[in-house]
Amino acid sequence: MERKSSRGPGALSHILVVDDSSTFRLKLSKAVQHLGHEVTTAADGLGALRTLQGGTFDVVLLDIMMPEMDGFEVLAAMKADNRTKHTPVIVISGLSDTMSNVVRAMELGAEDFLPKSFGPSLLKARIAAAIDKSIRRRSQSEVRIRPANHSDILLLLVLVNTAGAGLPLEAWKRSRQATQSPWEKGTEIMQKPGEDISLANCFIGQTESGGLGGLGFFDSPRIGGDANSPDFDFLKPLQELERLAAGTTHISYLCTIDSWRGEGIGSALMRFAETCRGPRRMSIIVASSNNGARALYNRLGYSEAERRPMILANGRPNGEDWILMFKS
Repeated sequence: MERKSSRGPGALSHILVVDDSSTFRLKLSKAVQHLGHEVTTAADGLGALRTLQGGTFDVVLLDIMMPEMDGFEVLAAMKADNRTKHTPVIVISGLSDTMSNVVRAMELGAEDFLPKSFGPSLLKARIAAAIDKSIRRRSQSEVRIRPANHSDILLLLVLVNTAGAGLPLEAWKRSRQATQSPWEKGTEIMQKPGEDISLANCFIGQTESGGLGGLGFFDSPRIGGDANSPDFDFLKPLQELERLAAGTTHISYLCTIDSWRGEGIGSALMRFAETCRGPRRMSIIVASSNNGARALYNRLGYSEAERRPMILANGRPNGEDWILMFKS
C-alpha cells in the first residue's frame, strides 16, 4: 500500500485509488488530489482489500484488469463485507476493456465507470455523483437514537473499551475489588451518575438492519483515574488532553460494532450530540491510528488541537498518539 499526501482537515472526501500501473496510479492520484480530496493508493486487489479493512473511504476508483486479483474479485469481496458493501466503486476502464467487462462490473455493484482517458471535469462529475448516491442511500437507512438503559451496559462497556484501545478494561482491572471482575467494576462505574461513562450520558444508535453503535458525552470532561498513582500512568496522556478540553461538550467515546461501520451510525450519533451541546464547543479524543474515525471527524468539521503519546498498560509508549480534536 502507498499512502499519498493528505490534504488534512479540509479534504472533501477520502478516495482509494487501485491500479497496478504505477504511472497511471500517480496520474489519477494527482488529479483526485487537485479536486481537493485525500488519496490513498493500492497497487493490486489484495492490497486494496487490506487497505479497506484499515480505514473508511468515500469512493474507490478501481481498475478492472489487474494480476492475481482483478477488479471483479475485489468488487465481489467488498459487496460481501458489511463494512464495505455500501462504499461506492467507480471502475476504471482502459482501451483493452470490452463494454461487457464494464457491464459485468456494474452488475457486481459498481456505481459508475471512468475511462483511462478521463478529463478533470469528467473525473469531478463521476466522484461527485458517486458520493451523492452514497449519501442518499445512507439517509434512507434511518439511524434511530435512544437513551441507553441497563440492558445495554455490557454492549456499552465493550464499545468503551474498543474506543479506548483496551485501556479502560485495564483501568477497571486495577481499580476493582478482590471479588469483582474487571467487567463488574466497569458496570459499577457506568451506574454512577457522575462518571465519565455514566449510563445517564450514554446513547445507542441502531439501524433497522441491526447495526449498533454507542456514544457518551457530557458538558465538561471528568478526569478519571488516580493521577498520582503509578498504577494509572497509562491514563495520564488522556487526562492531560481532557483538562485542555475543559468547558467543552466532550464526547467520552464513540464506537460502532465493527461489522456495521460505514452505515452512518457514527455520523448520526455525532450529529445528535451536536444538537444537544448548546453554545459550547465540541471535543473528542481519538487514537492516531484510527484513520476511519479521524476521517469522519474531519468531515464533520473537527480539527486537531493537541497530541500526547499513547502509553500502554505496561507503562511504555507504543509509537501512537492520542489526538484532541475540537469543533466550534
